[in-house]
Amino acid sequence: MLTRTAGALYRVGRCVERADDSAAVLAEALHLLAAAGASGADQPARSLLAVLGAPAPVADRDGRLPDARALATALVWDRGTACSVASSVARARDSARGVREVLSVAMWECLNVTAALPEPGPGAGGADRRAERGRAGQHRYLALVRDRAAMFAGLADSTIARDDGWRFLLLGRALERAETGTRLLAARAAGGPGAPDRSTVLRCVGGLEVFLRASGRVSDEGAVVRFLAVERAFPRSLLHALALAEDSLAGLAAGPAAPTALRLVRRARSELECADPAGPATDLPDRLAALSRDLADIGDAVTAEYLDVGPG
Repeated sequence: MLTRTAGALYRVGRCVERADDSAAVLAEALHLLAAAGASGADQPARSLLAVLGAPAPVADRDGRLPDARALATALVWDRGTACSVASSVARARDSARGVREVLSVAMWECLNVTAALPEPGPGAGGADRRAERGRAGQHRYLALVRDRAAMFAGLADSTIARDDGWRFLLLGRALERAETGTRLLAARAAGGPGAPDRSTVLRCVGGLEVFLRASGRVSDEGAVVRFLAVERAFPRSLLHALALAEDSLAGLAAGPAAPTALRLVRRARSELECADPAGPATDLPDRLAALSRDLADIGDAVTAEYLDVGPG
């Protein structure tokens, strides 16, 4: 497979997953901001925005922080913000445009239509009416992006061959999912009044109902951490994402010697599987930071071994 094609499919997988994950996290952040109202208790929402790559808030001379609602709005709509939902959708479409011969027509149309959705106009009816329309528009857009991401995944499952292109698409999806899950767990592990609660983190990955059916309650911190980290049956757990990345890289390996990216993901998966993620709470932030570094190294190795065409 051409390096250009492999790289485009890998980026499509990452960007669609990033748009999906970001839409889920932003929906929760907007809910927390609405619940906080004018009380100023918006630290949990700010923690979720930081998961998406929002810069750390810096107070002005009067000690006031930047408005969290304005930041959330930028993370939904602003295509000039690299980590926004709209930007991720646009990058997925741009990457897919160059490999339309590999994607099915339905997959391309799914991305193209989603990226072409306009931002909601201000409309009429006064400032309060426009503000309310904007909030409703954000929630509708985030729900639509999540639906379209699920549609794209289903179309990929049913309309393209299980070849190297498919593996690069899955690899991008798996690594992006693992990175977002690690950041979410780290936000929870940070503790304090700014940490999102257990139910919020579970909702961010669509796992609350599954967890409740299995455990019946969310009061057990250790059970929630184990579920998000190593639950084999949950497709958004860290272990499941790493296993998917490992399977994809194993399928791409051409010779008997395992490439660096495959060795790194196998080591990360093995360490996660063997360690108790719900061990001493003081150790969890350090272990998540180590996993985050491992994921960055895996991404660099994938680029160097499969996607980097070198100078000239």
